[in-house]
Amino acid sequence: MKSPVKTLSLFDSTCIIVGIIIGAGIYETTPTVAGCMGGWAGTMAVWLFFLATGAALFRLRRIEPGLERRFHVPAYPLIPILFCTASAFMLYSSASYAFTEKPTGLLVLVGVIAFTALFYRSVPPRSQEKIK
Repeated sequence: MKSPVKTLSLFDSTCIIVGIIIGAGIYETTPTVAGCMGGWAGTMAVWLFFLATGAALFRLRRIEPGLERRFHVPAYPLIPILFCTASAFMLYSSASYAFTEKPTGLLVLVGVIAFTALFYRSVPPRSQEKIK
């Protein structure tokens, strides 16, 4: 089985950048539960992950409509749409709070996300034949 080199490289570069940001003192954490999660940045990451998970469900259903599924989502389009809408609202709410509290930190976070997206797009995908 081959390792997902592209994804691991993306994850490693993101962790290094976030480590530099925290180490340089640009972003401070507080000794609260939110601080243990990474403060507002951790909260935003959680809601972004939830939103991406809901979007992945729609993408999988569109790309592989005939695939046998072990779990069927009840009330398929309605429940995932509500979930994605709630996640997007919470992400927006977290971002607006972060902008009022630490606009520089939010801009750095957006820069990290933009960098990782550009990095992800710049690495060519592996052929499916190599994976099998």
